[in-house]
Amino acid sequence: LGMIAELQLSVKYTAFDPEVAAECIERLKGIYHDVSMDFDAEHLIKLMSADKKNKKSEIRFSLLREIGEAVVDVSVKEGGIREVLETNKL
Repeated sequence: LGMIAELQLSVKYTAFDPEVAAECIERLKGIYHDVSMDFDAEHLIKLMSADKKNKKSEIRFSLLREIGEAVVDVSVKEGGIREVLETNKL
């Protein structure tokens, strides 16, 4: 779930190519097809809030601009995280 959500956030926040993201997501789903996507989004956001990368009350991610090129310290609002998580639920 984490890699899929981060790919989707990368499209939204760092202009990662949506077609490349979709291909990567399909490959991940093929590999991890038996992983449950039933989760509590609010609980995950609470856990993310405690991550050491965060500054002040901002949740921060390392996202992709393109394959092999990361963008670190990207601040993402809880609403954006919630939206991506909810689109991945069963």
